Amino acid sequence: MRRVPATTAVRTFAGWHPLGLFGIAAALTGLLMFSHTLAGRKSDPADPRNITAAAANDRLASQHAGLSERLLRFPPVEQRATQIAALDAIAHEHGVVIGGGEYRDTDSPMPSELAVLELRLPLQGPPLAVRAFLSGLQREMPWLAIDQFMLERDGSVLRGEVRGRMFLREGT
Repeated sequence: MRRVPATTAVRTFAGWHPLGLFGIAAALTGLLMFSHTLAGRKSDPADPRNITAAAANDRLASQHAGLSERLLRFPPVEQRATQIAALDAIAHEHGVVIGGGEYRDTDSPMPSELAVLELRLPLQGPPLAVRAFLSGLQREMPWLAIDQFMLERDGSVLRGEVRGRMFLREGT
């Protein structure tokens, strides 16, 4: 029988190689972690599979209340003329001239909640006045979405056009 030097011999524990013991320990640890994860999932109330009908109705009612609250931030459709006058007042305040704007009703993404007024505003004024006008629109009329803004310089005056949509709340 040939003897293997002690430096190259692998010591075993109860006949098991150390790497085999490590593999078994890793597999048992993984199995324990996986079973713990599955047990935690079953009791998680946020899991969509564990929501009862009453909890689902409560969640829908809460979302509807939140939507209704956000819709109150929009001016009512009855104030359409007032909102157009406010837009003109912002332009006048900043020294921008709006030359014959066009306003028309369009289809709404939320038909029963919002009305959409599409607008096209040809404007002219000094560059700083136009910038202040756009800032004023963003600050004073957050329910106005600017979809397109075109400008061309004519000497020291900017001429351009603003196209956008004003969202107004339907009903009360």
